[in-house]
Amino acid sequence: MSLNSALSIASGGLANISAQFALISQNVANASTPGYTVEVGNQQDVTAGGVALGVQTGPATLQIDQALQSSVTQQNAIVATGNHQTALQAIDGVLGTPGAGSDIGSLLGNLQNGFSTLLTDPSNQTQQSAVVSSAATLAQGINSLSAAYTAQRQAARTAWDRRSTH
Repeated sequence: MSLNSALSIASGGLANISAQFALISQNVANASTPGYTVEVGNQQDVTAGGVALGVQTGPATLQIDQALQSSVTQQNAIVATGNHQTALQAIDGVLGTPGAGSDIGSLLGNLQNGFSTLLTDPSNQTQQSAVVSSAATLAQGINSLSAAYTAQRQAARTAWDRRSTH
């Protein structure tokens, strides 16, 4: 082994040690940071034809506990499923049962029927009042549905924010 190759091996080893110290320093500095994951340095020996040529420093990788990560993912899925189900039940309650008379489709049908009846005698005040009443009822139904969507979207956002900060 020549002096140049020995110095090259030593230089590579020192560079690797320096990179490892930098990672350790970073890990210690960020130890109290919420959500920080420890990084681990990777190194490989370099050989050619059975002759050692030094050490190569690879990229740092995150050290993740797979069992813990799997548990977190599973818990998030359970919570998300429960949140979706709660949101859909709340919206379903506002939508009503199709054909029952209080659902959006029935309310729109009532308004269409009122307009059809009003076409036969446009000056009939009773029919005009019925159309206005049907339109107001439909508007209230749409407003209730919009409020339910908004409330469920906000509830989902709040739940997401709580999960993200913990």
